Amino acid sequence: MNHPTERKIVSANIHIIDACNYRCRFCFSRDLCHHGHMGAESWKPILTDMIVNRGIRKINFAGGEPFLHPDLMECVRHCKQLGATTSVITNGSLLEPDDMNAMSGVLDWIGFSIDSCFESTEVALGRHTSNIQHIRNVVRLSKAAHDAGIHVKLDIVVTGQSANDDFRRIIDMMDPERVKFMQVTRVNGVNDDGFLETRIDDMMFDDVIDRHRDIVLRSGKHPVFERSDDIIDSYLMLDPLGRIR
Repeated sequence: MNHPTERKIVSANIHIIDACNYRCRFCFSRDLCHHGHMGAESWKPILTDMIVNRGIRKINFAGGEPFLHPDLMECVRHCKQLGATTSVITNGSLLEPDDMNAMSGVLDWIGFSIDSCFESTEVALGRHTSNIQHIRNVVRLSKAAHDAGIHVKLDIVVTGQSANDDFRRIIDMMDPERVKFMQVTRVNGVNDDGFLETRIDDMMFDDVIDRHRDIVLRSGKHPVFERSDDIIDSYLMLDPLGRIR
């Protein structure tokens, strides 16, 4: 039995694949080659147990880039059929606006990540692929998601290269229901080199907070700000092989 003061975990992050087609310098996943992942038939019993038996009410699929997984939408559909809120965080590079209509009614939330207001900075940070302008792409996908009835959230990873950016315009263009500003974080032994190139100190992040704290989103909420040393205890995290991280 949980202690009355304990926080009940109701959300799970499923890192369904560790491969990614982007090369974000600070990220833990910068390799197109995956290191093992499970198919839908292996995931379904795990997802069922979490939703039916463990009280998990929201399932967020992440990566790597989750749309590289061939069974992603089958897993999302399974969670939705069991009554869970469904969410995917993606770089959007493998999607077209028409895909939003296909996911409508199955996917509740779609999240996009950006690191800067400028395409040139995104390219320098590795958030791009050939023939895709990342910011322009996520803006058009956000509009398509709204039109399809899918909620939009935006994760902004603040680095030394973007600490002076004003993100109001991109937020206005994407019109998300949720926005989270995250201070770039070190994962020891994984992204050490990229972190050293992109890190910002707490005072710089405080300035980002001060410049954006008064933004009001379409949901009526304000952005959330997450420091690199924040302790995240509100969700369960599973790796591509279904192991708790």
